[in-house]
This record gives sequence, structure tokens and C-alpha cells, in this order.
Amino acid sequence: MRICEEVRDGLGFDRVGIARLLPDEESVVPAALTGWDEEALSVRVTLAESPLLMEAYRMQKLAFVADARSEQAVPAELVERYAVRSAFVLPLVSAGRCLGFLGGDRAGVPFELDPTEVDVLETVGALAATLLEKGLIEDELRRLDDARARFVAFAAHELRTPIMTVYGMLATVHHRGAELSDEQLVELRSSAFQQAARLRTLAEQLLDLSRLDASALTVSPQPIAIRRAVEETVLLVAERDAGAIEISIPHDLELDVDSIVLDRIVGNLVVNALRHGESPVAVTAEQRDSHFRLRVTDHGPGIPDEFTPALFDRFVRGSSVQADGSGLGLAIAQAYARAHGGELVYTPVDPCGACFEFVLPLERA
Repeated sequence: MRICEEVRDGLGFDRVGIARLLPDEESVVPAALTGWDEEALSVRVTLAESPLLMEAYRMQKLAFVADARSEQAVPAELVERYAVRSAFVLPLVSAGRCLGFLGGDRAGVPFELDPTEVDVLETVGALAATLLEKGLIEDELRRLDDARARFVAFAAHELRTPIMTVYGMLATVHHRGAELSDEQLVELRSSAFQQAARLRTLAEQLLDLSRLDASALTVSPQPIAIRRAVEETVLLVAERDAGAIEISIPHDLELDVDSIVLDRIVGNLVVNALRHGESPVAVTAEQRDSHFRLRVTDHGPGIPDEFTPALFDRFVRGSSVQADGSGLGLAIAQAYARAHGGELVYTPVDPCGACFEFVLPLERA
């Protein structure tokens, strides 16, 4: 904020802001503003929507527009809402990487930048880039600390419970097996098996995360009959509930997709729908708009609005969402989707329910 104020006061601008370039390197969001209204903090612009931003990003130097109204260098909605006329955008670059942008204008009044002002802005931009990078590093360290704390809590609860349960049951059989009836032994074996299966699932999920974090996953697309692959995965993960899942996928839909990635995504999404949603649960897939799209839909209570920002975070469970799960299924599915060059997207179902869509650009498959 202080840098924005210094630029505003030192060079006579009315509105100045610093915006972050998100990790996808496509979207830009405000980080610090001065002279703008509060609504401007919620503005999100993609590079493709703003030729001015795209020029600064590609050239890695200051970009300037004398009249945003006629040159269409800024989204028309922003030009109209904030009466933007002349404006500058300076990329904040550190170690060859664009972290964000410093920009400003004079509240609709046209102006030009002389060489001295450009030099001053570039000097300030170098300082702002350093501070922004430091802030991003601190944010990442906080995120890692938080993830570490959540993992410790996860391990203490999710692993300890089934381990102690299985141990207790086996200890009972070992020490008192001769005193137990056949019915009691069957019940103990069944309960122990269920807890052991839960442990196996948790171990597989942690191994998945380990492979993804270590970038040890090699994506190997090959021609796959999508419907058959989905049916096999559903039978494996849904077991007795498999017959209740509607699969609407053309029999002739065949694409180059990594079979392991598809299995992990479909498996985690189907388990999530069965655990937290309600019937009918449906799996659909199609090839459209140069994308492969696979959806898993249920008609349960859906996802609370306050939970959606953390939907794909690890070890995160809401009061009604993933409350009895590990909090890893959706995170794993998203990680596999991105490893394949795709994305997992959540959409609420009207009037109730949840839809998770795996979107994969075919040119990357």
C-alpha cells in the first residue's frame, strides 16, 4: 500500500494499484490499491481480456495507453465503470518471472509519461517486485506450515483410530478367542476387515500425494475406450452401489488419456458422490469444443458456499462436507487432473446437488 501511495503522491496520479498474477499466469487480481473504491478489490481480469496487460506481460516492460476508450486496451466494463482514459501498467518481474503489475491513472484525465517518469516507475517497480516476491514466499511458508499442522492432526486422528481399533480386535481374538462365539468372531473379523480397508485407502491416498508432490507421476496418454474404463473403475470403488450409478458415455468415445489418471479422478469423484451426495449419481463424458469433459453428478445437499474456496485443499473437511472422509479425495483428483494438463471444476446443481467436471484440453492429451 505504501508503494502505491508514494507513486500516487510523487508522480501526481490519482489511482494506483498493485495486482498479483496468479499461478496460472492467466488471471490478475488486486493486492493493494489507493484511490480506488472498495469494489475494485474484487475485480479479476485475465491477460487475454486486456491488451495493455498482455503487452506489459509479453514485453516485460512498461506499457501505456493514451486513450483506453478508443484503443480498447482495457476491458470496456472497467473503462465505463471507472472512466479510465490514459493509464500505464508496469510488470513486476523478479528473476525473469512476472509476479504481478503496478498500474495507475489520473481518474479519467488524459496524460503522457516523460522519460524521467518512466525511469522512476521502473525503479519503483523493481522494489515492488522484490517486496511482492518476499510476500509470496512468506505466504507459501505459512501455507506449508498450515499444511504440516493439518497433516499432523490428520495422522493423529485418521491413522490412529483404525490402527487402535484393529489392534484391539486382534488382541481380543488372541487373548479371548476360545471364549467367543462363532457369531462374535465373525463380527470382529468383519469390523477388523473394514478398518483395515480404511487403512489401505488412507495409505494409497498418501502414496498418491507423495508421487504427485515429488513429480514422480509420468503421464502416458494412450487410446482408451472411455466408457469401459469408467465402468471398471465404478465397479471397483462402488462395489455394491455400482448398479445405482448411471453411466451415460457413448460406447464409441475413445481418446488418448492416461489410464491411471482417469482411474484416480473417476474413483475419487465417485466415492465422494456416494459418501456425501444422494441418488441419482451419474457419470457422463463427451468430447466437445476441443476438450474432453467428464462429469460426476449427485443430487445431495451440495457444497456450502463458505466451503467452496477450500474445496480442493488437503485435509480440509467441513461440518457437512467430507466430515467422515480423510479430506484428501478431491485434492488428489485435482492434482491428477492438473498433472495431465487439465482441471477439475465444481458446479452446484439446481435445485440441489454437486457436479464435478474433469476438463482436459485435447491438444495436451
